[in-house]
Amino acid sequence: MSHRERIDRPLALVLGPSMVVASFAGGLLSGSVEPIVLEVVFATMASVAALIVLLFRGRTAADADGPTATMGLYPPGSTFKMITAGAAIETDMAGPNTLLGCPGTIDIGQRTIPNYDRFDLGVVPMSRAFANSCNTTFAKLGYDMGPAFVPQMDACGIHSAIPIDLTPGSAVSTGPTATSEKPRFALAGIGQGEVATTPL
Repeated sequence: MSHRERIDRPLALVLGPSMVVASFAGGLLSGSVEPIVLEVVFATMASVAALIVLLFRGRTAADADGPTATMGLYPPGSTFKMITAGAAIETDMAGPNTLLGCPGTIDIGQRTIPNYDRFDLGVVPMSRAFANSCNTTFAKLGYDMGPAFVPQMDACGIHSAIPIDLTPGSAVSTGPTATSEKPRFALAGIGQGEVATTPL
């Protein structure tokens, strides 16, 4: 693979989702798309773009260690907030319009979890907390769900290998279990701690 191809491939993957965002922006201006929808799209695409950059950085060195896309395990970070939000809805913990706190920091167990740059939104709907990627909100949701979070994580592939025939196979994604201490679910809520998944 040429040096140019190594640059163009991740660039194309980033620009493709950007075109989707541009389409939503056009819909916003025409009044056919609600602003909160665009906020969620931007937050999601930003997380995806960051993941793509990490995957392609140092690709040659990564390839020497094997197929990292299927065998490597990495913290999903804020992309996992989609799973946390879905689990909160499925367990009736919260819905898109449920008002939740988004303080600059939150103390859970022996750990202080901050938002980026410790931004503080006060009390906001879960949809806005998601769009702004509030660590404190989703850590608290993960903590409050506790073991009830596990079936929802399992449904999304945690504790399992990729369910397709691959050679030489795939790593098993990890996360807290039903017997884990509750503070571990706080970190799981923001895709950190014990949560590790393959890029696929």
